[in-house]
Amino acid sequence: MARYRRDPSAGTYFAHESFAGWLQRAAAGILVSISPAITVQQLGWAQTEFANWIAVTGIIASVVGIAFGAMADRAGLVKVLFIFILLRMVGFVVFAYTEEYWPNDEYFKAMMLAEGIMSQFVTITVIALFMRLCLPQVAATQFAVYMALANLTRSIGSGVVVPLGGLIDYSQMFLVMAGLHVVFLLLLPLLNFEKHERDNAKLFASLG
Repeated sequence: MARYRRDPSAGTYFAHESFAGWLQRAAAGILVSISPAITVQQLGWAQTEFANWIAVTGIIASVVGIAFGAMADRAGLVKVLFIFILLRMVGFVVFAYTEEYWPNDEYFKAMMLAEGIMSQFVTITVIALFMRLCLPQVAATQFAVYMALANLTRSIGSGVVVPLGGLIDYSQMFLVMAGLHVVFLLLLPLLNFEKHERDNAKLFASLG
C-alpha cells in the first residue's frame, strides 16, 4: 500500500475555519452577557421586557433564517458568511458609537433585532461549513467536537466580561466584538475547500 504523506500545510484551512467560527462565538458570549446588564441595569428595562424582546427577536430571526437560509447555499456559503460577518462587525461598531441613543427603546430594540437576524445567518452558514469540513467516516464525532468547542468559546466570551468590565465600558466591549469579527474576516479567505477535498481524496486513495 502506498503511503500517503500529508503536506504539513494541508489542513490549515481546516483550522482557519474552525478558529474563525469560534471567534464569532466568543463575541456572541460577550453579547449575551452584557445585553441584560445594559438593558435592565443601565437603561432601566424590566426583566420581563428584556426577556420578552429576546424571545420576539429569536422567533423573528429563526423565521427569517428558515425562510431564506436555503438561499445562502445557492448564493455561496462563504460569500454569504463574509457579508453577514461584515454587517455584524459594522453593527457592533455602530452600537459602540451611538451610546447616546441607547436610552431610546425603539432604537435599542431595532438594533437587537438586526443583530439577531445577522447572527442567525452567521450561525446557519458556519454550521453548514463545519458540516462540509467533516469526513464521512467520522462526521458525527467531528461535528460534535466542533459544536462543543463552539459552545466552549461562547462560554469563554461570557467569562471574559467580568475582567473586561474592570478595564473598559460596555460601548468599548462592542468594539472588542467588532475586532473579533475583523480577525474572522482576515482568516476567511484562507479557507480552501478544494484543497481540503483533494487532500482527503489522496488520503482515501492511499488507504484503499
